[in-house]
Amino acid sequence: MHVRFSLSVSLLLLLGCGDPVSSMMSADLGPDGRVAGDLQGDLPGVPKVDSRGGAQGDPQLPPVTGGKDLTDWLQAGFYKTWHCEAMPHPAGKHGAHGTNRICSNDVLAAASDRAEYPVGSASVKELYSGASISGYAVSERIKAGAGGDSWYWNEYGFGSVGNPSCTGCHSLAGSGGDYIGHDFVFVKVK
Repeated sequence: MHVRFSLSVSLLLLLGCGDPVSSMMSADLGPDGRVAGDLQGDLPGVPKVDSRGGAQGDPQLPPVTGGKDLTDWLQAGFYKTWHCEAMPHPAGKHGAHGTNRICSNDVLAAASDRAEYPVGSASVKELYSGASISGYAVSERIKAGAGGDSWYWNEYGFGSVGNPSCTGCHSLAGSGGDYIGHDFVFVKVK
């Protein structure tokens, strides 16, 4: 397992964020960066979650434990009640996720476009293969701060706080030129 996981992480870092290699990964990383099983309630400052929703069953917050909790939450479709783009579309100019549809929770949708997004801001990006959803990219702000470690990231079942592949790309949001957005978020849906 450790060899497969190390090889997968190395390939992901070489190929960049959003690469299909990430679909090979099924383990979540703990706060110490090691492979962990159930992280439920183990992340500093992150409330315990369950599969009925995010913190204390809240359908506005994806579980940041990853694994079965997040899979169950996504399959329950809680995010579909959020502010969602009408239809799937090709990735934007710098997009690494291919055809997708983005949904923003109420906290993110209502947040200022000029300030740091508040804790509890979250998005789910449906990832498509043809007309079918093939996976999800999930992000949630778990603490205040300017660094990528203030966000939980999960794509195709692989997730961690401050995931370097995700933060590497998302740190470019609003950096100038045609990089839209800010604070690690390229697109928020209102």
